[in-house]
Amino acid sequence: MIPAAPAGASVWRRPRSPCGTIVGHGGGPPGYRTISFHTLDGSRQVTLDWTDWGTDADADPVAFALMIAALCPS
Repeated sequence: MIPAAPAGASVWRRPRSPCGTIVGHGGGPPGYRTISFHTLDGSRQVTLDWTDWGTDADADPVAFALMIAALCPS
């Protein structure tokens, strides 16, 4: 998982993405995961949801890679 810095009110700030700082939140009830982030200027947003039954620990890197691809297109 990409290290995050808390920014208050459970908002995460990730200053080292390829397109600069992004902010958002993640979490979910047992069995589900959600991450939702946006660029600081609000020009791009992405939300990802997936089921997580305790065997999907390796899904986090893929989810964050999808998030970065959506927020920071080449």
